[in-house]
Formats: sequence, C-alpha cells, structure tokens
Amino acid sequence: MLQLGVDIQILVCSNFNKTYIYDGVVVQQLTNQKIVSVLGNFNVLYFHLLNIYPFQNKDGWLIYQKTIQKKIPFCMYVHGNEVQKYSARSYEYNYSIAESLKWIKKDFWVIPKIKNFVQTSQSIALGRFIFPSKWMHKEMQRNLKLKIINPVFIPNGIETDFYSYQDVSQYRYNLLSIRSFSSKVYDIEKTIEVMEYLPKKYTLTLYGQGKYLGEYKKIIKKKNLSQRIQIIERFLQPKEMLEEYRNHGVFLSTTRQDSQGLTILEAMSCGLLGVATLNTAKPEFIIHEKTGILGKTARRLALLIEKYTIDEVLFAQLTKKASKKMLEMNYNNTIEFEIEILNEI
Repeated sequence: MLQLGVDIQILVCSNFNKTYIYDGVVVQQLTNQKIVSVLGNFNVLYFHLLNIYPFQNKDGWLIYQKTIQKKIPFCMYVHGNEVQKYSARSYEYNYSIAESLKWIKKDFWVIPKIKNFVQTSQSIALGRFIFPSKWMHKEMQRNLKLKIINPVFIPNGIETDFYSYQDVSQYRYNLLSIRSFSSKVYDIEKTIEVMEYLPKKYTLTLYGQGKYLGEYKKIIKKKNLSQRIQIIERFLQPKEMLEEYRNHGVFLSTTRQDSQGLTILEAMSCGLLGVATLNTAKPEFIIHEKTGILGKTARRLALLIEKYTIDEVLFAQLTKKASKKMLEMNYNNTIEFEIEILNEI
C-alpha cells in the first residue's frame, strides 16, 4: 500500500507499548486505551484479527465500541477466528478444564460482543466486511446468525513475481508440506495417512513446530514411515520457502477447514501440484483435476497423486495451468482492490 501512495499506520493492541519497523512500515504495539485516544486521527480503520481478551489491555472490545460511538469508517477483514464459535472447531476440544474455559469465553463472551458490533455497524451503515472466500462469508453468518450486507470478497494476494513458475517435474515424487503443529485444524494425521497409500518411491518433507509434534512423530514411527517422512522442526522465511518449492513437485495440504490456504497457492504458483482436502473454501481456489487435486479421503488423494505424477506430461500440463491461474490473485491486484474499497468507505 505504501508503494501505491497510501499512508499507513499499523497499531497492534497489546498489554505493553513497543515500536518496531516491519517491511519499511512503522508498527506500534499499544494498549487499547492508547489506541482509542488516537482513533479520530484516521480516515478509515482496517481491522485484522482484532481479538477480544477480557480484562486485559490488549482487549480489542474497547476499540470496537469506540469505533461505533465515534462513527469512524472501518473495514474488517474476516480471517475466521474472530467470528467463529468454539464449536466451529470442536475437534480441538480435549475435555480439560482449560479447554472448557476457552469454550465458555469464546461462545458466551466473545461471540455476543462481535455480534453486537456487526449488528450495530450494519444498522447505521458504517463499515464493510471483507472475506477471503465465499465460504468464510457463509461461516460468519452461520456462527453469528446474522446476514452480512454487501460482502466484499478479496483473497489474500500472491507475490507471483517472486513465487514464479519453474518446471519441477524431476521432483514430482517428492512431497512437501509446511504447517503449524499447534492446531488440529491442519489434519496432519491425514497428511501422514496419504503416505501410507503411496508407493515407496514417494517421500514427504514436513516443516513445522507446535505442541502436537511428538504425537505426529509417534504416528509416523507406528506406521513405519520414518524412512519416507522427514519432519524438520522450524518455520521458513519466504526465500527458504521458495527454495523448498524449487526442490519438490507436490504440495500436500490436508485440512479440516480453511478460509483460503495461501501457502498451497504460492506453491502452485511456483509449479508444484497442489493437493488438498475437499472441504470448506478449497474448491474456490483449486479446480479439481484442472489446476490441482481435491479429495475427501487419504486413499483418494494418494490415487490422484499417483495418476498425475506417473505421467510427466500430464503433470506438466496441470501445473502450468495452475501457475497461470494463480496470476489472477497477484498481490498488486488484490491490494488495489482493497484500496478501492477503503476509499469508498
């Protein structure tokens, strides 16, 4: 946005004050009280993951309230976590006291407040809600039991110049997955299961960190897949990700739900075969057997991976088409659309 002449100030709701620079942009971590005191200085507010934390200085609820009271124009980019009930991700529930308290906090404290903010803002036609996918729009309406008026759909953009196409046919038996191990949403169990159904020449490199790491290592060992699945316990910077994309042929992205899934789309832009679970928003971004592969079961995904990797010509045709399709989500195009909406507000 800076390159397009838009003056941006990034304020992060925090329990303490701190200032740093990220990609040339000044970022200020401030308490909610401090942020509220400067809200009137801006033409428009753009909310990204402004979460509600009861009785803390990083609680975003005060900012939501003041936005309505002062009638400050705003847009809210809906990622999911801000508007989904705990029950929307019930697979995380482990019957512990801590998890039960999270459930109560989310469904009986956070969601009613967000619903109140959305209802009030729509009643006075104050702001707009932007979604990465149609599924996320429906999901917000389902969780809040509200109709969202005039939704805007803008997917997260891809830096297609950086994540550019390269023929990786020689690596088409090498699978790659880059995920967090901190949430069950990514369904790493299914990623591992896919490898069970693939011939021994297929390998998987799995990057990630998180509390379920030990559990996934045990599953891999139990299934005798330790020679074919390598877990690398760290996250990657963009240049490192690009290097990994250049040395793998298939990006495997199983998930229980996803509002878009940016990493697999970046991999597809680079020429990898994108393979994902058929659910939630995935069909909006991956056209089955035209730009990638979608399937509900691990066995089905494995069969399709074999089909499109055994035939090198078929692999090249699909991956080239996928990379070309990703150009529609070019980062500059999505940013320009966002600016257009913000200007309207």
